[in-house]
Amino acid sequence: MFAGALAVVTDGQTIKLLDDITHSSYIDINNKSVTFDLNGYTLTVNESVFVYNGGKLLLANPANGEFNIDYNGVATPLIVTDAGSVAEVTNVTSNGAQYGVEADNTEIFVYGNVVNTFMGGYGAYAGGGSKVTIDGTITATNYQPSPRRW
Repeated sequence: MFAGALAVVTDGQTIKLLDDITHSSYIDINNKSVTFDLNGYTLTVNESVFVYNGGKLLLANPANGEFNIDYNGVATPLIVTDAGSVAEVTNVTSNGAQYGVEADNTEIFVYGNVVNTFMGGYGAYAGGGSKVTIDGTITATNYQPSPRRW
């Protein structure tokens, strides 16, 4: 049902959770504003979330539930690009990408934590005048290899 709601949601609409949901496909917010009313429940996305072309992924009340991204693939879990695009989520966990969240000329709000266990990974990237706000903690390995011996 959740995938069906994502497929038909139009600009300015709200998706209200009626139960905890684990979504195993990516979410693509392209040139529209979608608000998630978490309604005290948890939405866990096990893929990447893309917000672009002025798209907005907003939370009706960030303190009333969780929108978590928990992705073990090679793509960055939360990628927001293009001026005017905005994303709000609760927590982001990555185990396979260089960045936990990536903003390019846009804004990202993480109301909880960003964890990146990928060897050499960073918590967040903000390019092109972006603003990334993380209210919780950032945990990232940012592994630096030892110098070579010749």
